[in-house]
Formats: sequence, C-alpha cells, structure tokens
Amino acid sequence: MARKNIVTLFGVCGAGKGDIGKIVSARSNREFISAGDIQREHAALRSVTIEAQAGESADLEHDYRVDREIIPRRCRVGKPVLCDARLGWYFLPESYKICLWCDDLVRFARLAKREGVTDVDKVGGLVLGRERDDRRRFERLYDIVYPPKFEMFHLIINTTNLTPAEGAKIIMAAID
Repeated sequence: MARKNIVTLFGVCGAGKGDIGKIVSARSNREFISAGDIQREHAALRSVTIEAQAGESADLEHDYRVDREIIPRRCRVGKPVLCDARLGWYFLPESYKICLWCDDLVRFARLAKREGVTDVDKVGGLVLGRERDDRRRFERLYDIVYPPKFEMFHLIINTTNLTPAEGAKIIMAAID
C-alpha cells in the first residue's frame, strides 16, 4: 500500500503541479519539493539556463543524479512531503502517486500567460518539443515508458476545468 506521507505529483507541463502542489503542501503541513526548482538551482550554480542544461547531452549524469539520488533522499526524511517531479512515481515507488492531466490548448494557454507570451501556438510547439526530448532522455537513461500509463497512479485528476484550489481540494480529500 502507498504511504501517504510521501505524495508524488506527475503531470504534463501546464497541468498545475506547482500551483496545486503548493496549496496542498500548505494545507497539509507537507514540505513541497520541486524537481524543477532543484534543476533551476543547479543550472544557476553552473551559470546556464535550465533549458540549456536540459539540452546538454553531456549533462545526463546530472539529470541521473537529481532523479535517482537528490529527489529520493529529500523525500525520505521521515516527515510528510509532496514531491512535484515528473519521475517521482518511478523513483519513489512507495509514494501515493497522483497524475494531473490537462487539455493541450488549456495548458499551453496557462503557460503562455505565466510566461507573459501572447503566441500560444509558439508556446505549444516549444512545450511539445521539450516533452519529446524528456521522453527520449527518460527512456534512454532509465529504460522506462514515458509518459507512464494511468494505471501507475492512485489518483488521476483532469485539471482542464479546475482552478488550483479545486484541484487541491480533491487531493486533500484523498490524502487525509
């Protein structure tokens, strides 16, 4: 049975992992751990953008270390955590796994708004390219099917028509 003191959020870009995760963390007294934040910290230390870091084939060792070592170590400290990581479901198999899903056009619009960009189609193309690259990298590094099948998760939420607060309420009901 999944341990609900470790909750992992998986979702496509723009599905609401960060916004919903922060609300759930605050309401449930959980530490919020974001793989994206960790990647950004490491990129800043190297004076590169996170996009450049993700595109560096020589930096696969860094990705591997973050995914396999840093995220699991930070999540297994004995206190309740919520982990926003695309591979949290894989590297924390004992976790309560939640999948956030969203219609492509809605998530591209959310991302464009967040980044202050008016060309939603351009954002969509960039996001799909990034997701394609992620899929290849994850399959190459870990020999896994990505994105994972829905049956890997304990809870699946379509956030297309939900506010972050509504998504958080569903998760709170499941983990309490």
